[in-house]
Amino acid sequence: MRIGFLSTVDPRDPGAISGMPFNMRRELSRLGEVVDLTPSPLPLVPAWAQVRRLAPARWRRACRELLGRAERQRPPPMVTAGAVLAHSAAESLRVRALLARRPVDVLFGCCVSTLLYRLETSVPIVYASDTTARLLQGSYPDFTARPAEYRAACELVERTGMDRAAHVVLATRLARRSAIRDFGVPAARAHAVPLGANVHPAAPHAAPPPIAPPSRHDLRLAFIGLDPVRKRLDLAVEAVEALRAAGWAARLEVIGRPTPRAERSPWVTCLGPLDLASPLDRRAHAQALLRAHVLLLPSLAEAYGIAPCEAAHHGRPSVVSDAGGLPEVVLDGETGAVVPVEAGARDLADAVLSLVADRARYQQVSQAALRRAHEVLSWDRWREAVALLLDDAVTGARSARAA
Repeated sequence: MRIGFLSTVDPRDPGAISGMPFNMRRELSRLGEVVDLTPSPLPLVPAWAQVRRLAPARWRRACRELLGRAERQRPPPMVTAGAVLAHSAAESLRVRALLARRPVDVLFGCCVSTLLYRLETSVPIVYASDTTARLLQGSYPDFTARPAEYRAACELVERTGMDRAAHVVLATRLARRSAIRDFGVPAARAHAVPLGANVHPAAPHAAPPPIAPPSRHDLRLAFIGLDPVRKRLDLAVEAVEALRAAGWAARLEVIGRPTPRAERSPWVTCLGPLDLASPLDRRAHAQALLRAHVLLLPSLAEAYGIAPCEAAHHGRPSVVSDAGGLPEVVLDGETGAVVPVEAGARDLADAVLSLVADRARYQQVSQAALRRAHEVLSWDRWREAVALLLDDAVTGARSARAA
């Protein structure tokens, strides 16, 4: 099977769009030949990744700081409806031109409604995403403040793209319901298939190395997130302070951009953003999870929740808010704890204590998290589910042509 892979970003970049295109392309390559159909010019990711592997740690840190500063100073994107529709039309026409030169049996796209907007083709399409435009624009601060016409144009593009797909694959049941309710996708064509982790232990299916259980004298928490405001790093720092006030020697290790409060806290270690294209940074990411007892992620909005998925693969439970897909990644009381998004620092601290105060309870929840990571939150399981949908899409297209 020749699978045309559609993406708006370079699918060779393991950090783009939470790693979804990279991981999905890798899994699809195990099912057949993958033909890249990304319309925009691709950056030189392999060459840059090689530089990152060889560069000294201080150079990598300096580059991350410069990139983070540039990101914060970047001018806001164009938010007019006309710009959205014009860009989507141009990109989808470029995909059609690529497709004419590179015939495939089926198209698979990750977060590519813009590329499907004006794509007229007889090739069957399977469309995947972690959320829908309605959910994203109703919860993520970057989108809720944009004009209503812009949001309506994005929803029009998404509805058109989903209409063209033989199957729509969403990461959560919440997103599947939105696709059916908000975008008119027939229930038989909408599927909830959980995603896997970006970072695994050295042996992905082996048990992680043992860790000394949490105690009043040693309680280590981890926080992972590039957006410290949306993921509420300062609230996590406040929860650490509440735990210490309750007599627990809690410390927090942060992967991602720090806040001034996190940098000032004597109980917080900031590792900065880690680059998943760098083997050294991937190792540091995994080691941070192995050092932690619990992952803390009290996000205001979250499409899925890759970080608690990664924690589960390392045998660590998570305490998360009930934003977006997080309650589907972390099962409250089984693989971690889920608190209301309105919860304060004391509530988060209490949720952590509900997992760690009793050693037997902590071991039970940790083992349940690891078991669910292997059985559900796995790219192997994702590939198995998507393989059936790709086969069905190809078979359906052949039957339609024969008729």
